[in-house]
Amino acid sequence: MKPMWYLNDLFVSDGSRNQGVARALLQKVKCFAKETNALTVKLATSATNDKAKSLYESEGYDKIVAFEHYTQKVKQA
Repeated sequence: MKPMWYLNDLFVSDGSRNQGVARALLQKVKCFAKETNALTVKLATSATNDKAKSLYESEGYDKIVAFEHYTQKVKQA
């Protein structure tokens, strides 16, 4: 089985936004994935993060809607 890269949130500080930083980071992730012979790169973001979704789609990523995510808080002792 080939490896897969999964990026679960990409954050760029306020002072570095609108300068191509996020796009450059995505390109670097793609380079790392190629170096490790990964078959795919998967990204996750909030359903309300329209800027991120627009960026991902402009970089050629396809939206996957077939998954539901679940979470449960773990009570600490």
